[in-house]
Formats: sequence, structure tokens, C-alpha cells
Amino acid sequence: MRALPAVLSVLPVLLLVAACGSRVESTPVLPAAAPTPAAPETATVAHVDDGDTFTLTDGRTVRVLGIDACDGGTRSGRAATADATALIDGAVVTLEGEPGTDRDPSGRVLRYVTVPDGRDLGAIMVARPHTGLDPAGAAAVYLAALRAVDDGPRACGAPTAAPRTTTAAPLPVREGAPRSTTAPKPSPAPVPEPKPAPQPVVGSGCHPSYDPCVPAGPDLDCPDIGHPVRVVGPDTFRLDADKDGIGCE
Repeated sequence: MRALPAVLSVLPVLLLVAACGSRVESTPVLPAAAPTPAAPETATVAHVDDGDTFTLTDGRTVRVLGIDACDGGTRSGRAATADATALIDGAVVTLEGEPGTDRDPSGRVLRYVTVPDGRDLGAIMVARPHTGLDPAGAAAVYLAALRAVDDGPRACGAPTAAPRTTTAAPLPVREGAPRSTTAPKPSPAPVPEPKPAPQPVVGSGCHPSYDPCVPAGPDLDCPDIGHPVRVVGPDTFRLDADKDGIGCE
């Protein structure tokens, strides 16, 4: 009866030796699959939000890869929205993804965009002063092609100018999506219509340079007026700080 405790004392050693002598099979770890882009698709534009963002008829919001237009609240941003609207509003466009890129933190779908005539939307927009490059998520080769048609940074705060003239350069072409191979042609500069000279309003007490009525004097500031006015003549009271024709904005 005394031999049993001795056996029990060596039992853990025997079990350890047996475990070391056996072969433990490990589960192989497979490498993660390489990210693949979303397949090219066609979709209809329901509404243009601004120069680089639009909403589809299926409810998705698309942010154009590779470009960044001026905010819609700026003068140049309004021009960018108008250009994008003329190109794609209500149109059927082609959307193509970039490997590893799908949505931004706001949930917008990130895609390259081809307009109905086969041109690249990013290349068209970046050739205008209201749109610059945005490298986030876009391929380096595509960004290099955009730089070939972009001759300068955005000008969001400046008054809207005529589109900048660019030399012919190949537009970015991605596999699976047809593209035109000519750079977008700049539109001719609009010819401004001459403003008629303001006519004084006899006996009205209104200054002829502002509409609606601003008292003819003394010198007034925007807090004294309390509402926006159109500047139709010499800005005597210096109400139009950004020279866009609207004072006291």
C-alpha cells in the first residue's frame, strides 16, 4: 500500500514526456485576399450636390475620386456646381471603384466617374480654377494624369474667372472603362454686359448706387442698413467687400 503514492508522484512526469513526444498539428493561417475594386456600373444621377458630389436615383451619394471642388457656398463653388450639373445632372454615368477604397467616413461612395460622352469627370473639373486634386484613395497614376490638365491650385475666394487654357494631354484611362483621349476644351470667356449708369432718383432720398433703397447720406455701414443690397454703381459706402456685386452679405 506504500508503493501507490510513489507511482502518483511520477505520473505528471510521464504525461509531460508523452505530450512532448506527440506531434501537435497547427491550423494554417491563410493570407488575406487582396482587395478588389467594385465592378464598373452604370447609374443615373438624380441630383448634383456640388462640384465633386452627387446623388443617384437609388439613394447613394457619390464622391468623385481624385478631385476636390470649392465648397458650394463660395462664388467659385457655385460655378463648380453649375459645371457639374451641366455635365451629369439626370444623366447615366459610369462608376468605377479603386482597390481598397469604397466609402469615406461620411458614408459616401468613392468612385471614378465617366460622363455619357466617354470623358473622365475628374479631368474635366480639375481643368477649371474651381477644382483641385484630392489624393485620398485615388491611384497615383490617375493623379499624375490629372496634374497634366491642372495648371494651378483652386481659387475658391476669387471671383469666377474664365476656364484656364490647358495644353492637350491624355486623360486618365482605367482598365474596363472607355475614355476620350483628348483634353477638355476650355469654354470661351463670357463677354460681360456693360452696366447702365445709375440714374439718380429725384426726390426719393435713395442713393442711386444701391438697390433696394439705401439713404443717400450720411456715410452708412452694413449694420446701419441691415439687409443685402445690389451694388449697381460706384460703391460709395464701401458695402461690397468681396466685389461680387452684392453688399452687406
